[in-house]
Amino acid sequence: MSTKFAAVSLLLLVLVAARNLYPQAVGKSHEQCIKLVPGDWGPNFGDRWRGNEARYWACRQGEAADTVRAWQKAAQVEGFIQNVVIAHIDNTRVVIVEEIQGTAHCHVFSALSQTSGAWLRVWDGPERLPGDDEGKYCTGSGGAIKVSTRGNELTLDIPDCRDDLAEPDVSCRHLEWKKEHYRWDGKTFVRL
Repeated sequence: MSTKFAAVSLLLLVLVAARNLYPQAVGKSHEQCIKLVPGDWGPNFGDRWRGNEARYWACRQGEAADTVRAWQKAAQVEGFIQNVVIAHIDNTRVVIVEEIQGTAHCHVFSALSQTSGAWLRVWDGPERLPGDDEGKYCTGSGGAIKVSTRGNELTLDIPDCRDDLAEPDVSCRHLEWKKEHYRWDGKTFVRL
C-alpha cells in the first residue's frame, strides 16, 4: 500500500468520523417549507398556530416537528418565531430562538441546550444595560435583528432607524446597523 493511498484513506476516515460526531441536519428553503403548512395557520398563537409553526421550522432546520415543539416550550414562545439558529459550541448543541412580540416588533432571544434529553433555557438575552432605552430591541418598521454565530461567539446585528417617523407603520429609509457580541462561557452567553 502506498503512502499516498494511506494518507487519503486516513483523511477520509477522519472526515467521516467528524461528520458523525457533528451531524448536520439539512433544512429546506422558505419557499419549500411554506408549502407544507396551510395558508391559514389558525388563531394567532393558539395550539393550531404553534403546530404549523413547528412544522415550518422543522422543515427549515431539518428537524422533527416534536423537537421544534420542545424548543417552543423551553423558550416559552409567546409571539412568533422569526428565526432559529443552531450552533455547535464546545461540543454543546445550542439552539437560539429569536421571537417577535407585539406591534412594535420587539425581539426576544432564548438560547437552549439539551441536557439529559430535555431542552433547557440557558440564556435570555440580551439583557439591557443601565441607561438603555426600553425599546432598544423593538425594531418597528426597521426590520429584523440578524443573529449569527461563529465559533463560541454570538453576534446580533441590530437595525436602528435614523428617520424621524411620525407614523409607526411607515417604512424606515435610513438604517444604521449596530453590533452586539456575546461569548459562550460553557454554560451561557456573556456580553463582551
